[in-house]
Amino acid sequence: MDAALAGAVTLVVAVAITADIGGTRAPDVGAYLFAVGLGLLMFIRRRHPVLALVATGVGITGYYIADYPPIGLALPMAAALYSAAERGRLLVAASTAAVLLGGSLIFRIGEGQGSNYLLGYELPWSAAIMAGAIALGDGVRSRQQQAARQREREQELRRATELEAARRVEAERLALARDLHDVLAHTTTVIGMQAHVAREALDDGDIDAARAALEVISEASGEASRELRTTVALLRQPADRAPRAPTGSLARLDRLAAATTEAGLPVTVHVTGTPGPLPSTVDVTAYRIVQEALTN
Repeated sequence: MDAALAGAVTLVVAVAITADIGGTRAPDVGAYLFAVGLGLLMFIRRRHPVLALVATGVGITGYYIADYPPIGLALPMAAALYSAAERGRLLVAASTAAVLLGGSLIFRIGEGQGSNYLLGYELPWSAAIMAGAIALGDGVRSRQQQAARQREREQELRRATELEAARRVEAERLALARDLHDVLAHTTTVIGMQAHVAREALDDGDIDAARAALEVISEASGEASRELRTTVALLRQPADRAPRAPTGSLARLDRLAAATTEAGLPVTVHVTGTPGPLPSTVDVTAYRIVQEALTN
């Protein structure tokens, strides 16, 4: 872009110099060096927009002081004005354009040029071109800022989505860890108690009691295996699946009480009122509280 602007400025000024319309001094190498210099200023427009604009204005002023052929103001200044406005130097660009137009108008009227032509034709066209360059630069800057804000919003949304996904994964991980702990702690407690019962029954020669204890161990281990398979299956699900269904429920309290009773600790379930549906979180939490209490 900078090279294209530099080439365009140099070409426009060189063509105007070559046309040699008016002027008291024939174009020479010095005049074309002015054209090249104005073009080279486009390479510093991004880092130093005000410097490029002021240097362009000073260069054009020096060119006219040297009495080279007229090249106008609007076209040589358009790129510099555009660059200054694009970089957010709108006030500087407008002020520079106004000073150059006013100074040129006063100087040319003082030299005897027709005010009707200057005010009726050349000034409006020059002012329009300069204003258009400034407006174009400001419009480009506005679009760039809007695009930057849009990218920033998208990045913030992406970060928020990633944080929410990480939070959900962490919450699911903790829930699974609690389930594993509750299942294994309760089951191992029941199995341990029944193992002691079976050993004592064998020591006493009570085969029926030993067989009953082993039956409880078998049922407890089978129930634990089913819950563990459910939990492992949940771990294998894709991350974007719907929230998992809890593995515990108050509807299973009778089975939990029966397993604990068979382990040697009598438990009775009393229900007051009519059971109704509960939110899944409340349901599984209440079940786990009872299970943990019985384990303890």
